[in-house]
Amino acid sequence: MAWEWNSLRDVNNRSVVTCDFCLKTTTGGITRAKKHQMGLNGDVSSCPKIPPEIRLKIRGAYENQQTIRKDACAKKVRVSIAKFFLENGIPFKAARSKSFKQLIEDVGNYGKNLSAPCYPELKVRLLKKELEQTQNKCSIKSDATGVGEPSGVNTPLTIPTITAPVEEEKEAKHDVNFVNQLIKPKVTKVYVRRKNMVKRLDDATDQVVREIN
Repeated sequence: MAWEWNSLRDVNNRSVVTCDFCLKTTTGGITRAKKHQMGLNGDVSSCPKIPPEIRLKIRGAYENQQTIRKDACAKKVRVSIAKFFLENGIPFKAARSKSFKQLIEDVGNYGKNLSAPCYPELKVRLLKKELEQTQNKCSIKSDATGVGEPSGVNTPLTIPTITAPVEEEKEAKHDVNFVNQLIKPKVTKVYVRRKNMVKRLDDATDQVVREIN
């Protein structure tokens, strides 16, 4: 739609666009030219000669396009979240937790290019820091609510347990190969037991044959 009121100075260069109303030339393609004609605040000045009805028409088309893109992006994010839950065996009821909702809110507030925490950071440092903060909060709450207790004595509180494994061996229970080893039939032992049973049966048979003879 915006090309109805914009022109190219060079048909081979679509990044340089000229407004048909004020003849202002902008670089950055048709997107920046539309912002010029819509009067959006930013890195380009507003067109002083565009009729109000055309400005509203361009702005309406632009906002509709942005809504479509936003909805498509939101759908893609939701599918990615569902795949993460499924591939890692996370119960879907975890989506009802306050921490999950806080996670989505924090990621959305940050915006683009958020780098994911690395494996060691998640494994030890962040969980350890969260545990220390939880313990400090419980201690402060105990001091504030304690009645008639000596200074420095805290009321026992239940502190959520956060496990921060350090050794790789402790994660063996999550390892597929380890689990397979646990549930793998003990073929060797069964074979040995059966072999011993057959041998004892053969010995007993031989004994009976000898007694008959």
